[in-house]
Parts: sequence; C-alpha cells; structure tokens
Amino acid sequence: MIRSPEDDTGATTRIDCELTEGYNVKPGIHVYEYCPFCGHPAIEGEGHEISIALPS
Repeated sequence: MIRSPEDDTGATTRIDCELTEGYNVKPGIHVYEYCPFCGHPAIEGEGHEISIALPS
C-alpha cells in the first residue's frame, strides 16, 4: 500500500532524467507519469530512473 506523503516517516522518492541531466528528491513516496524535466513518460529504461529510499 502506498501512503500519502504526510503519513510517511522518512521515505524519499528520487527521479533522474538522462535527457536533461535533471533530478529531484521529494519526501514521501510519489508516482511520476511524466518527467517534470523533459515532459516524456517516466518509464524506466527510457532515460528515466525512479527510486524510493526507505529509512532503516
């Protein structure tokens, strides 16, 4: 189950765009349909990588 960001306790979501070399890290767990940097669909393997880090 994905929790809303305000319920999260330390998880972060990072998106990297190879096309623009941009990246963003947000607190909480987020889903990206489109890259906020280049506007293309954020499908892994297509120049984008989305990773979620959970606190240990």
